[in-house]
Amino acid sequence: MRDYETRHLFLAAAIVLLILSPFVLLVLPTGVIGALYHSKSQLVLYVMSKSYLVYAAGLFFLFLSVFVIFLLWGKKSVVLVSLTCLILSGFSFFIAAQHYISIGSDKLSYRMLFSTEEHTYHWNEIERGIYYEDEHEKVAPTYEFVFTDGNSVKLPENDYLQEYKYMIRNLIKNAGTELEEKFYE
Repeated sequence: MRDYETRHLFLAAAIVLLILSPFVLLVLPTGVIGALYHSKSQLVLYVMSKSYLVYAAGLFFLFLSVFVIFLLWGKKSVVLVSLTCLILSGFSFFIAAQHYISIGSDKLSYRMLFSTEEHTYHWNEIERGIYYEDEHEKVAPTYEFVFTDGNSVKLPENDYLQEYKYMIRNLIKNAGTELEEKFYE
């Protein structure tokens, strides 16, 4: 009878993880990115939307690591399968924490998803700045920055970034680059 009760504690833990995951997903990405990459010269620290998907995958693997113990209780493979899910969860969190864009008064830094290389550019290294809008307002506006070395990054303008719209435009203008405005094709 004792094994039966212990097994159900893992089910309860899995259910609690499942219920809390949406709330954790709202707070965790910005908290981790802020803790890892915040600096005094930074104006905006932006978590890219793909990071949320990877965090969600990490939370799912975390849920599976606990739920698998309930499902495979008493089997020899339970530790291996649960540990594998836990490692996949940690790997997902690590990868997601690497994907961000930082806008500072003097530079723009970013790291793409699944990349170990951080790109940092000063505002005067922007060759072209393009602001894409949708005539029908079905798609969020997007900034595209093309740098002198040929790299580029796109930054969707969500409600958070919209607060900094004029600041970003001024930083680009002060660096001597005009921001082209185009409609999505």
